[in-house]
This record gives sequence, structure tokens and C-alpha cells, in this order.
Amino acid sequence: MKKKVISILLSFIMLTLLVLVFSYDKKTYSYSLNYNDSISVMVYDEDEEDYVKQNSIPVGDYTLNTELSKCENGGVIQDYDNTLGKVTTKFISYDTCNLYFDILIPNLLVS
Repeated sequence: MKKKVISILLSFIMLTLLVLVFSYDKKTYSYSLNYNDSISVMVYDEDEEDYVKQNSIPVGDYTLNTELSKCENGGVIQDYDNTLGKVTTKFISYDTCNLYFDILIPNLLVS
């Protein structure tokens, strides 16, 4: 009887883990922001010397500031493609992410 209870309990735990793993949602957000304010995009403005809210994910000479960029409910920001203006995130169910972008400064050789 004890083995049967342990077997059922282990099966339940395994099933729960499988459901959690497969419900983990990977989303890719692209240039246009039409996803219900779940993403806040802040781009550094040299003139303002601060981050300014934008309506789109930047394309070109920008880099994702991974220290400032966060998701509120444990989501993970995985990748930023600056040529396409896409950010890939991974989270369970629903999350709100704040993304911060800095201007890329090319390396200058000093002779």
C-alpha cells in the first residue's frame, strides 16, 4: 500500500513538472509595440542625458542594457537583435518587462 501511495505521489509530481515546463512561454517581440503595454522601452538620449520612453524597439547602433532591463514577474530577457529590432523573452503566463537601450559607441583606435 505504501509503495502505491509513493508511486502515485511521484507520478503527480512528474506530471506537475511537465505541465510547468511546457507552459513556459517563449515570446519574441518585434519593432511595432502592439502588445498591451507589457513592454516598456526606454532609450538613452544623449541630449537629455537620461532614458526616454519610446514607442518602438530600436534598430541599429543600440545595445540592450542588461543591468537595467528587467521583467517584473520573473521573466527572462534572452536576446536582442539590433538589426531587426526584436527582443526575445521567456516567461510563464503574463509578465511586464522594462527594456533599456544604450547607444553603441564604436571602439576608437588611438595611435
